[in-house]
Amino acid sequence: MNRLTVLFVLCAMVGCPEGGDDGRGGTAPGADAGGGSAVIPAPRSSCSYDDECPAQEICGEDGLCRNAVDCQEDYHCNPCDQATCGFAGKGYCLEGFCKRARPLCAPCRDDRQCGEDSATGLSNRCGDFGGTRVCLLEAGRRACPRGQLRSDDGYCVPGDLDQCGGILHCSEASDCPEGNSCSQRDEDPGLCLELCGGDDDCITGQICGPDGLCVRGCAERGCPNNQVCHDTGRCGDACVEQADCSEGYECREGRCRLPGCGDDNDCPPVFGVYCDPDTRQCLEGCRTDDHCSATQVCRDQACVDRPCRTKELDCELGQFCCGAGLYAQDGETCPADVETGMCFEPAIDFCQACNDGNDCPAPRFGEDSLCVEYQDPEGNSRGKACALGCRDVADCPRGFDCSAFEDQDGNPAGRVCTNARCAGD
Repeated sequence: MNRLTVLFVLCAMVGCPEGGDDGRGGTAPGADAGGGSAVIPAPRSSCSYDDECPAQEICGEDGLCRNAVDCQEDYHCNPCDQATCGFAGKGYCLEGFCKRARPLCAPCRDDRQCGEDSATGLSNRCGDFGGTRVCLLEAGRRACPRGQLRSDDGYCVPGDLDQCGGILHCSEASDCPEGNSCSQRDEDPGLCLELCGGDDDCITGQICGPDGLCVRGCAERGCPNNQVCHDTGRCGDACVEQADCSEGYECREGRCRLPGCGDDNDCPPVFGVYCDPDTRQCLEGCRTDDHCSATQVCRDQACVDRPCRTKELDCELGQFCCGAGLYAQDGETCPADVETGMCFEPAIDFCQACNDGNDCPAPRFGEDSLCVEYQDPEGNSRGKACALGCRDVADCPRGFDCSAFEDQDGNPAGRVCTNARCAGD
């Protein structure tokens, strides 16, 4: 936008009541008599969130968009790519600049605006609540925080509609309902959260912090030297006997542990067994592919044979892998009893013995089949076998090449699937 255009826009906004060429020969303050224009700074845009500002700007504490150089926290001021713009789930990359994620209950358009909840480690999602799309905590397989309910579509949602309609937003504690406090934490600033009176008021893995809000408890490697992280979420001396632990906990390997399993390491070291965090029981099945052997994947909490990726990676010699773009070309379909992701033997024998071409299958994919004699390096015959026509190696089973052959005059005559094992050795 050139200077004249900027000046025109500003005059339209303020009316240019005096000065400048107003049709009466007057001159605007700040403009020279020769008709030059003064440079007037454009007003800053108002905002509530970083992503409401231009890419190179962030939303300041005064509710106005400011240049990135005006801010102090590098994680949302410097140019970025998505791989380096995480920072504890608080940022995401937009047009080359990091933007701070929106807090819970803030209006949103897509998931990336909502970031991650640092207290639980779960991702926030942009979901529907009360007919409006707002940032909500993804429930995962854990219990929802106090005052929130698990929705049918997997979100933790406030217990009543009014909470995401404004009551949860605050600037100080007096803005919140009784029994709530106004959070000043980075992950949920300006949000009314229910106060806790002790660790029992928080979900598993959280403790009641000094500000009366539930926060993530200790991590295994986050305790001072000579202390361990107990299942209570707090660091402390290693336990020696049951009396060293609170009621409901048992002393195991120097830590006060909840009964049952805490993670997969507490279950037998075999495939197909995992720790269910809800019941704290070791169950048969899986939650991720890591619970299954290398040849299996996790589907619907059960380990099943891994679908073949390509015939070269996962199938036996002489087999095809059934899958889009994997078995032959041009939309050829797998046999009726073969599902996608399965390795299968072809219905025709790619090594069928023969005396001449009449013994071999009909042309395949428009390419003739041949009766090929295989010879050793000394020129001795090792037997004859049919070589089926092909266009490229995708038309041949694993272990076969799509080899070009010539006629008696040395001219290209086609391509066939060949493999030395067809010689009978």
